[in-house]
Amino acid sequence: MRAVLGASRALEELVKIIPSEAHRMKDGKMVDLPVDALIIGDRVLVKPGEKIPVEGEVVEGKSSVNESMLTGESTPITKKVGDKVIAGSLNWEGSLVAEVKKT
Repeated sequence: MRAVLGASRALEELVKIIPSEAHRMKDGKMVDLPVDALIIGDRVLVKPGEKIPVEGEVVEGKSSVNESMLTGESTPITKKVGDKVIAGSLNWEGSLVAEVKKT
């Protein structure tokens, strides 16, 4: 029971680091909306200094991403087109457009 409660608390903490809003790109326009309104296949813009709101794949851009709070990796990881991104990780330098793969 203690292990189950510990895992539940850890998941609650992970949910807290995921942003509640995202910049959805559609028809060349950006619209801010709640993350829970996104569906698989939507594309979201992640600006420098923002947390990545969804699990997805980079379809435009290149940047360094800090995943240390999730993976323990101490150095930023370069993300480019085709790479996976993890919700809650921090985008450092460039802008990325990611396609939602999991909600």
